[in-house]
Amino acid sequence: MTIKVGIAGARGLSSLQGFKNILDTEVVALCDLDGEYVQAAADKHGIPRTYRIFEDMLESDIDAAVISTPMQLHVPQAIQAMHAGKHVMSEVTAAVTMDELWWLKEMRADSEWVGSPDKKKALCRSIRKECFRWVYEK
Repeated sequence: MTIKVGIAGARGLSSLQGFKNILDTEVVALCDLDGEYVQAAADKHGIPRTYRIFEDMLESDIDAAVISTPMQLHVPQAIQAMHAGKHVMSEVTAAVTMDELWWLKEMRADSEWVGSPDKKKALCRSIRKECFRWVYEK
């Protein structure tokens, strides 16, 4: 089973290389408010679909959403994605305030990873490893 990933925030593509190097994972969607920029980034990186509206990307067939938008959007978008049944990875800071962290924790308790916990941990380790290798071992 291939995990289909959508990335919100075309300027935050730091996880893209990691996903490209993980078997059974494909970045299939890119979302950004700037239509020209998102299309250029998608063309450059071979990402087949673009969206300007985050909710439209969530309505697609992606399995996971990467939140690479400005930090103040991370929690609301993560919660939207979880409500849509998507797995969520937030780049950099997951939340800006302690209240937001509690909201995420509560929402996380109500959502479930579709695969096994071991597969989730392995995927996260693989992403970190590939991103580190891409940045530091070139």
